[in-house]
Amino acid sequence: MIVFSIFSFQEIGFLLSQLCQLRNNFELSCFWKAGFNWKLGDYANGYLAFGSAPNFEDAITQLADAALKHFPNCEFAKNFQRVSTSL
Repeated sequence: MIVFSIFSFQEIGFLLSQLCQLRNNFELSCFWKAGFNWKLGDYANGYLAFGSAPNFEDAITQLADAALKHFPNCEFAKNFQRVSTSL
């Protein structure tokens, strides 16, 4: 698992943009103090992975890890590795 201590707004934007490039949907949601939920996939086509986290950083890290697991050879995987090593 790739662990980040702090994301910059640029890194968050880059990461979410790259996830969109997968041509597979994802969802991020939150509910007050309950934390964040994430899903890789969608209702119509099914979910490949899902989870929850107490904070936004952990949620997008878990989502990215799930995407890497399910799409290890895609362009996202190459770009995500580049971002994670630059921190």
